[in-house]
Amino acid sequence: MNSKSAVDSNFSGAMWLLSYCLYMASDYFNCFLSTVAWTRSAEYLKILNERHVRVQGVVSCDDQYEAFRPHDSQADIAEARNLLSGGCPEKPLLLFCGRLRQEKRIPLLLAARPPNMVLAIVGNGTDAEYYKKLHNPAKGIICLVEEMVPQARLRLFYKAADIHVSASDFETLGNTVHEALLCGCPAIVQRAGGYISQVRDGQNGYLVDWEDAQEAQRAIESVLKHKLTSVMPLPRKAREAMDIVASYASVHTSALAPLMVIVSYPALCLLWGMSCLYERFSLES
Repeated sequence: MNSKSAVDSNFSGAMWLLSYCLYMASDYFNCFLSTVAWTRSAEYLKILNERHVRVQGVVSCDDQYEAFRPHDSQADIAEARNLLSGGCPEKPLLLFCGRLRQEKRIPLLLAARPPNMVLAIVGNGTDAEYYKKLHNPAKGIICLVEEMVPQARLRLFYKAADIHVSASDFETLGNTVHEALLCGCPAIVQRAGGYISQVRDGQNGYLVDWEDAQEAQRAIESVLKHKLTSVMPLPRKAREAMDIVASYASVHTSALAPLMVIVSYPALCLLWGMSCLYERFSLES
C-alpha cells in the first residue's frame, strides 16, 4: 500500500499527522529489522527509494493467482453476468471488486458511469452498509456486499464483465487488475501507483483520471468498440517470492541481530502507542 497516498486521501489535520507518522515509521521499522525488503511494483520501488527506505527490488507472487487460470463454461459465465447485471445481461457491464473503504474512491466510479451501463460493486469492508443502500438494479447499480466472494466465483465475475474499473490511487500493485487480465477482462483504472506497471493504453485497458468523468467515459467507449490489442497481463521485471525465500533460507543470522532487537524495542513500543491513538481517533471520527 502506498501509505502516504492513503493518508492524504483519508485524513486531515492532527489525524493526518498521526497517520503519516505511523505509516512512515512502520515502513522504516520493517525494513530496518528485515534481512531484505522487496516491494510489489516498480512505481512504489521508486517512491521508497526517494524516501531512502532500503528495498532490494520488485517481487512477484504468481502462486496467489492460480485460482484465476482455470477454464469456465459459457453457461456459468452467463449466469454470473445475469447476476451482476441485475437481470439485464445485454447492457454493458462495469465491475469493481475490492474492499469497500473510502480510499477506494468508489463514488467516482458511480459519478462517471454512463447511464446506459451497469456498475456492479462486489466486495466487503467498513462501508458495506452504505453501498448496500445504493443497490438499485433499475438504475444500473448492483451491490453485492453481503459476504466475502470466493476466488472461484470472482473468476466468473471477471469473465462475465466487460470492463474492470477502479479509481483507487494508492495501490502498491493492485491485485484485482492482474486477476481481471488473467480472466480476459480489460481494465480502466486510475493513472497512479502499481496500476501504471500493469496497464498499457489501447493494449489491455486504459489509465485515466477518474475525477475527469469524460476521460473515463471515452476510455469505456473505446474498450466497448473492441479497440484493445491484447487483453492479458503485461510482463514485469520482478523476482518470484519463493525464489527469494529459498535464496535467503541458508543465510546465517548476523551476530548483531540480538543487539538490533534490543535497540528496536523502544521503537516498537512507540509504534504500538501510535497505533492505539490511531485506532481511538479513527473510531471517534
